[in-house]
Amino acid sequence: MELYRYRSIKNALKEINDGTFYFAGREELNDPIEGYVKLYFQGDQAAWEGLLRNYVCSLFVCIQSYLTSPKMDLKELTHYTVVVDLHRFNNIPLGKILENLGTTFLNDDAVQKLVGEYGNSNIKCTSKELQLILRLVHCTAFNICLHHFKSRGILSDSQEMLAMRSFPFPFEIIHMMNEKERAIAANVAENQIADMMEKLIFSAKLRQEGEPAEESGSHKQYPTWATIQVDFPKLYVAQLKNLIYPEGYIVCFSATATDSAMWGNYEQEHSGICFIYATQNINDKNTSHLK
Repeated sequence: MELYRYRSIKNALKEINDGTFYFAGREELNDPIEGYVKLYFQGDQAAWEGLLRNYVCSLFVCIQSYLTSPKMDLKELTHYTVVVDLHRFNNIPLGKILENLGTTFLNDDAVQKLVGEYGNSNIKCTSKELQLILRLVHCTAFNICLHHFKSRGILSDSQEMLAMRSFPFPFEIIHMMNEKERAIAANVAENQIADMMEKLIFSAKLRQEGEPAEESGSHKQYPTWATIQVDFPKLYVAQLKNLIYPEGYIVCFSATATDSAMWGNYEQEHSGICFIYATQNINDKNTSHLK
């Protein structure tokens, strides 16, 4: 069997010289439907309790990591956004701290209401809606974490969280709303958060530039801290999606070398090259060995 690969002259020469194929990311594909993923979160009360317990514990670890290294950028921060193996802390003092944080968070009235409505309604929750849900309880989770650090003298009382805007999204009427209506509410919240983040980061940059050098180590001087305060739900959901559906790359071939549309789209208007690759039949499967 032969496989065909349409390339422009420039890309063809590069692949010949390097002896490689170019694997494109999903966002580079011509058809927006190719590689598109729409994920849902759905579960009973125990599943929602597990998710929310992981959320507050992951937030705690993220804050702790940032306080240890206040010049951490957003790329570094993503490594601490979702703690997938919380049980590894069970046999050390941190394990007890995380257990207490989770219990305190789950005992909050708003959190219990959230768990009850979503856990009993069997609702398929989109990633945008999950962001909105986490935003509604993020203030509570954040303040629980801050209380721990303040009670141990790691943070002072003057280092308070910036005021958060509340989003009207009553859990009691969730079962009466369809997916489209919940999506509209989630988009409104995202737009408000985007405006808030822009102001916070701008303000943080101004303070960072204006304060004396000896104070530049303060965690309040960096946009990353504002992101943890306000936009952590977005980072958390993005990392959840990445765990469920990791980033992937694709190389494409064709079954024919004489497709006019392919020559027009990929061959610099019929002036490129079509590579021919031979395959081997191994265990009844057509195989091409790559290095």
